[in-house]
Amino acid sequence: FFFQAEDGIRDFCLSRGLGDVYKRQVYEFMVFDGKEHLTLATYPDVRDRVISVHSLGKTFSLTGWRIGFSIASPLLSKGLCAAQSWTTFHTNRPTQVALAQAFIEAEKEYEGYNNYYSYIQNLFIQRREEIYGILKKAPFNWKVFRPEGGYFICCDIRDCIKAVSYTHLRAHETGRNLVCRLLLEKKK
Repeated sequence: FFFQAEDGIRDFCLSRGLGDVYKRQVYEFMVFDGKEHLTLATYPDVRDRVISVHSLGKTFSLTGWRIGFSIASPLLSKGLCAAQSWTTFHTNRPTQVALAQAFIEAEKEYEGYNNYYSYIQNLFIQRREEIYGILKKAPFNWKVFRPEGGYFICCDIRDCIKAVSYTHLRAHETGRNLVCRLLLEKKK
């Protein structure tokens, strides 16, 4: 995702003589705090061994549509095409054409921003800050991690679960569900 992560993946693969690398690029336009998205395919020594799979579902808020594209060397692309012909799920042609046009439109000014990508990035930063603030103020002893990209916020809730008496658990409720329920109850 960021330079350090990509360097680590690259070094790991090279040091172990691993073959081709499949890399999802679903959050390429959702990078925050001055960070820059980087793909393994930018490294010349592994470029021909990387399959970069880009999802349009996350970028254009179409999660579940399973639409995107891949970039790979001619040899790896040949294998991808062979596998694609045996895949039972395919996106229809009109949707593919529409999303190709969406890429063109996304470069234009949008909602007062230079382009759609700046807009969506700002939207996710606002949402991240709101949710992060709520979680940091939660009346529990947990560590909240501020993401530098994507749209998930992770919390380490182990200490919270240990501190709560398991007598609070309802039938078939996990510790994770307990934390969610207690957080909602505290909000009331």
